[in-house]
Amino acid sequence: MIKNKGLRSGRIKREDIAMKNEKISRRSFLKASAVASALGVMAAAPAAHAAGAEEAAAQIEEENCLLKKPKYIFLFIGDGMGTAQIQSARFYKGIVDNNGAVTEADLSFTSFPHVGSVTTYDSTSFCPDSASTATSIATGHKTESGVINMCPWTRDVPYETIAEKLHAQKGYKVGVVSTVNIDHATPAAFYAHQNSRRNYYEIGVELANSGFEYFAGGEFQKVNGSGNVPNNHEVAAQAGYNVVTTQAAAAALTAGADKTLIIAEDLADGKAMNYAMDAAGGEWQLTDYVKKGIELLDNRKGFFLMTESGKIDWACHANDAAASIHDVLEMSNAVQAAVDFYNAHPNETLILVTADHETGKPKMIKIVCQQGVAPIINGTQETTMRIGCGSATIGLLADVMKECVDECIVIDHHVTGLFSEHLAGKEVGMTWSGVVPNATKSTVGRYFGGHGDGIGGTVLQTPRDAIKSVDMSIAHAGMTILVTNTTGEVGALFEVQADGDVKEIPMSEKAQRVVDAIKSNCQGSNTSVMYCGGTGGSARGGVCHHPIAITEAVHAGKAHLTIGGAPAYVYPGGGINFIVDTAKVVNHAFTWVPTPATVAPVEYTMTKEDYEKIGGHMNHIKNVEDFPEYQKH
Repeated sequence: MIKNKGLRSGRIKREDIAMKNEKISRRSFLKASAVASALGVMAAAPAAHAAGAEEAAAQIEEENCLLKKPKYIFLFIGDGMGTAQIQSARFYKGIVDNNGAVTEADLSFTSFPHVGSVTTYDSTSFCPDSASTATSIATGHKTESGVINMCPWTRDVPYETIAEKLHAQKGYKVGVVSTVNIDHATPAAFYAHQNSRRNYYEIGVELANSGFEYFAGGEFQKVNGSGNVPNNHEVAAQAGYNVVTTQAAAAALTAGADKTLIIAEDLADGKAMNYAMDAAGGEWQLTDYVKKGIELLDNRKGFFLMTESGKIDWACHANDAAASIHDVLEMSNAVQAAVDFYNAHPNETLILVTADHETGKPKMIKIVCQQGVAPIINGTQETTMRIGCGSATIGLLADVMKECVDECIVIDHHVTGLFSEHLAGKEVGMTWSGVVPNATKSTVGRYFGGHGDGIGGTVLQTPRDAIKSVDMSIAHAGMTILVTNTTGEVGALFEVQADGDVKEIPMSEKAQRVVDAIKSNCQGSNTSVMYCGGTGGSARGGVCHHPIAITEAVHAGKAHLTIGGAPAYVYPGGGINFIVDTAKVVNHAFTWVPTPATVAPVEYTMTKEDYEKIGGHMNHIKNVEDFPEYQKH
C-alpha cells in the first residue's frame, strides 16, 4: 500500500504492473503521479517546478516503456491526512476489533504493495493549502497557495488537469466526489481554473462546463452567486446535468444515467457532508457515493474517479481527534469499494491513495491531577465545575433568562443551548428568535460544536463566534443576545442591527443576572482519586475458617467494611469488591508487593457474637487496651 502519499520518482519493476490494453505514452500522466501496481497506491506527488520534473518523468517512462494504461483509475485524496491521522485510525481500529487489546489494524490501503512519500510545499509556502497541492496532484505543476490550476504569480495561464486529458483525449468518463463542498479547493482542482479558490460561483460554473459525467458531495458554497445570476443548480441543469438533492433519488439512479450531480441530502455546517461519526443510521457516506460512481461511470472505454475525504482536514483544524479517526476509517471503507471493483477487473484497475497535505496531528492536552486539588489543563488551573451542559443550563435558568434577555446562547463542548428554541424556553413563553448558533443542530434548542481549546471546550475563540447568523424575517433590530458558557466565566451582550449583523454592547444589569445565576450554581473544581480493589481468598481466610462466611456477612450487613478507616462501597455480586475515596483513607495506608499488586488495609467491624457465628478465630481476639499504640492515646 501507499500509506499516505505516493511514489516520487523511484523505479517500478515491469513485472509489478499487470494491465491490459495497448501501449501508450504516459508522460502526461506521470507528471501528475507515480505508478504503482494494479492494486498499488500512488500519490500524486507534486512535480518539481523545474525541468527536473520532466527529466524524472521521462526516466520513469523509459524504465517502464512497456507499461500499459489502466482502464479504470481511482484516485483517493485524504485532505489533511498524514501519518499521525492514519496511525491513530489504525490504533483505534485495532483496539476496537480486538476487544481492547493494545494492537493496530490494517486499513484497506495500508496493505497495498507500494508505498512512497512526497513533499507538499507549493510555490509560496512550506505550509500549503488544498488549492495549490491539489493543483500539483491534478496537473503536475506547482502554484501559489489559494490558486487553482493557474500559473503562479501572474495567474494568467491555466493548467490542463489529468481528468480533463483523460476525458478529452481518451474518452474516459470522469467522476469527482467529496465529503466537503463540491466547489471546494480539492475537487475544484480537477475541473476548474481560478486565480482564487474563493471564486466559488465561477468554480460552480466551470463544474457545469466540464462535461464530467458524475459529481457528488456537499452543496455549492455560493450557490446563488451575486443573486442576479442563475444559481449553480440551474447552471448545471442547463448544461445537461440531472441535479439530485435527495438520497432516495440518488439511490434510484442506474447505469446509463445522463450526466449527474448529487448534492447530499443531509448536510452539516458549511453545507458539507456530516462527519462519519455524526452520520445518522442509513445516511449515505463516502463509500456509498463511490459505489454509486462506479455504477454510473462503468463503461467500455474506462473511467477516472477522484474521491476526496475532505473533513479529515476540518477535524484536525478543530482538534477533533475522534472525527478525524472516523473519517479516515470511512475513507478506508471507500477504498475497499474500489478494491472490490479491482478484484473483478484485476488487470485493468489502478488505485491510488494519497493526501494533498497534512493538517497536523490533533492537539494533545496535558492534564496534571493531584488528589484534592483542582486539575491543571495545559498549564492553567481549573477553578469551577460547570452547572451542567448548555442545554441543562437553560433548563435550570429559563425563567431568569426570560426576564433578562431576548436570546441566550450557552456555549458548551457537550451540548450548546439556544434559549428561545429550547423546550424550557417554550415553557416560559418563548418562540424562536431567528438567531442561529455556530454549531450543528441536534434537537430543538440543542447544538453540537467542534471540540477545541476555545470557550467551553469548543473551537469558538470569542463570544461573537457563537452567533452564526440572524434571520431578520423573524428577528428585529435592537434585540439582545447574551452569549455565556456553563461556568459563567464568559459573558458578552450583543444587539441585533437592522442589517442582521450583531454589535457587542456593554453588559446590562439584567444580563449580568443570568451570568451570576450560572456562577452561583457551580461548584469548585477538585480531583478525586478512587481506589478499586477486592479481597482474595487468603485475605478472607485470615478472618474466619470459611472465607465465604465473611463475604456473606459483609453483603448481609452483619460486618461493616472499611478501608484504612474510610467507608467503602461494596459492589453487588460475588466476592468482596469495593471502591473507596483515597482522600478519606489514613495516610500511608497503601503499599505494594512484587506480585505485582497494591495492598490496602481492610477492616471488618462486627459484634463478637456475629464473629463467632461466622467461624471467626476467637482464640486470637485481643482487647484494644492490649495494644501499646492505644495506651499512647
